[in-house]
Amino acid sequence: MSRAEAAVVARVLQVRTGGIGTLDRATVGRSGTVDSALGKRPRAGAVRLEELGFGGDAQADRENHGGTEKAVLVYPAEHYPEWERELGRDISDRGLGENLRVSGVGGVAWDERAVMPGDVYRVGTALVRVTAPRRPCYKLGLAHGHTQMPVRVQATGRTGFYLAVLEPGEVRAGDAVQVVERARHGVTAFEVNRVMNVDKQDAAGIEHVLTAADVLPARWVAKLEKRLAACVHDGGSDAEAPAHDADALAHDADALAHEDDARVYG
Repeated sequence: MSRAEAAVVARVLQVRTGGIGTLDRATVGRSGTVDSALGKRPRAGAVRLEELGFGGDAQADRENHGGTEKAVLVYPAEHYPEWERELGRDISDRGLGENLRVSGVGGVAWDERAVMPGDVYRVGTALVRVTAPRRPCYKLGLAHGHTQMPVRVQATGRTGFYLAVLEPGEVRAGDAVQVVERARHGVTAFEVNRVMNVDKQDAAGIEHVLTAADVLPARWVAKLEKRLAACVHDGGSDAEAPAHDADALAHDADALAHEDDARVYG
């Protein structure tokens, strides 16, 4: 498929980048501050996109954020009216830390239900590949004054998704998002998030998601294989708490800094 023939599935509304600032824990009734690069703002003109992300962008926690497989965070603009209805306020100005805010064309959102890990797209002059849904960070709760915000992001499936950069290029607001190659496994980013983070004992769902194992993060694949083995051996018992377990939310996020804590990894 030539670039001219590639189907346009979305448009870039904003390219958003930002440096490292601070978030106040007082927004959720705690004390102290934490470094964060969630305060991203729209950029004018073309922004260079390289292997590790957009020029002028930063990550405060490089151990858990950023890298080649999380070079770009995409968030569909169609989700913001839903958040406004649920939260009673518009959070689109501050956003959810995305680098690309996009809108689908033809009335179809380019969102977690529409993309699959392994899909390849042309965005502006850059070539990118979908890698995984975002696992939201606890800092979203601080940014929006809502402790459960990260867990609600997962529970709704409105996570956004990450891109790896296959060919650097330039991206600006108004650029088209074009299909280059679609993955063949049929597992959407929405389904990966659902099985990985919400319905953790869904053995059939795990088996389905594992058909995309070759394009998913290795840690996720290992965890899903372990869960599937547990389901087979003990009839579905899973010692891990669901992502939306209210009891887990009562703990300080700093004490839960491990791979399976949805609020730490983004």
